[in-house]
Amino acid sequence: MRKSLLTCCIVIVAALATITSYAESTNQKQSTKARGGVVIIEEDIWVPLLDEPFDQFHQAHENFFKRNYRAAAAELREGAVFVKAEAGRAAGDTKHALEASAQELDKLAADTEKGAVESVRDLDNAFARADMRWRSNIMP
Repeated sequence: MRKSLLTCCIVIVAALATITSYAESTNQKQSTKARGGVVIIEEDIWVPLLDEPFDQFHQAHENFFKRNYRAAAAELREGAVFVKAEAGRAAGDTKHALEASAQELDKLAADTEKGAVESVRDLDNAFARADMRWRSNIMP
């Protein structure tokens, strides 16, 4: 779990550092201001993170097989964060579908941590739904 949290923190710090340096180097005024609780990520920075939630899902899958349910739950939550971020970029039905997937992943993480998930198929089905919704947003 510490490794997962450390990885998540490193990714966030690196992303923030990249965003900050990018904003300073371009020295452009933004026409829109971010509302409270909103992070603006430029698309050229976001592109390298496109497969990140699926890396988390793969790790969750492996941890589930090893019966390391806490680590699997942490990976599920990290993947859900990326799905939530993509929902912020989406609109209409796709936005609602991505938000539903993020909620499903959070619930699955809680159930996994409790040891209440009996089959890896539950994970696989949630991953498949999230993947389909994710890709429908990034590749319309």
